[in-house]
Amino acid sequence: MMGVPPCFYCGPDSTSTLWHLKRLGSKDFNETWESLHACVGHNPADLQPFHGMFPDWDDKHAEEELEDSAASPLAKRYYTNMELYGLLRPDQSDLPYVYDNFAWPHCSVLGEDMVA
Repeated sequence: MMGVPPCFYCGPDSTSTLWHLKRLGSKDFNETWESLHACVGHNPADLQPFHGMFPDWDDKHAEEELEDSAASPLAKRYYTNMELYGLLRPDQSDLPYVYDNFAWPHCSVLGEDMVA
């Protein structure tokens, strides 16, 4: 990929793993998300360019929306940030996968306990 620094490739995997760990195991993890951002796409109700990733959820919400509005049943329904945040909870059974462990041996060698 052009224009992407090499360090980009190690970031997304580590970030999602740490995010799952925090959401599963930390009682102190603050999940408050306020609508304070001027940048479009950063607030809880902002739409993202994703649709059709959770068919059961999509079907349920499409029926509810048709009852409440004149929305077309064929229209693509895009997810908001908050919907994605809820749908990607690592403790729900509908998520396609969750990391099987949260071991970082390269950190343990340096004396860092990432799970503590």
